[in-house]
Amino acid sequence: MRPERLLVRGFGPYAEPCTIDFRGLGSSALFLIHGPTGAGKTSLLDAMCFALYGEASGGERRGDELRSHLVGSGVETEVTLDFRLGAARYRVTRRPRYRRPERRGEGDVEVDGRATLWDRSEATDDAHEGKPLAAKSSEVDREIAGDD
Repeated sequence: MRPERLLVRGFGPYAEPCTIDFRGLGSSALFLIHGPTGAGKTSLLDAMCFALYGEASGGERRGDELRSHLVGSGVETEVTLDFRLGAARYRVTRRPRYRRPERRGEGDVEVDGRATLWDRSEATDDAHEGKPLAAKSSEVDREIAGDD
């Protein structure tokens, strides 16, 4: 699996939308994520693992713990990963289940998690999502794992 592009929004320390374009690395098989302590390096790995498997790297954080504490109730938490597997190209988008304050009144509301997987092998640009393969978390999990 080769990552091509990662988009995070309202995820971990990334309150604002952030895009990492791995395609600029060309054919390099190895890359380094570096920066000072607290810069969000582990959160990028968490985001890729969450997009693929619905859980953070290392098993230290659950999906519902990945929402940024820096965002307001109107911002959705979402991770999108475009990746290659051999010649095929895919996009997976996941939103964790989380609690947010009610928009009106008091209390909290639970936002359900969601996941979608597309085959982007025929996509001509980043805006084209491709052919849908799975539209439920359990279906995406099965497709990613290769279970029949």
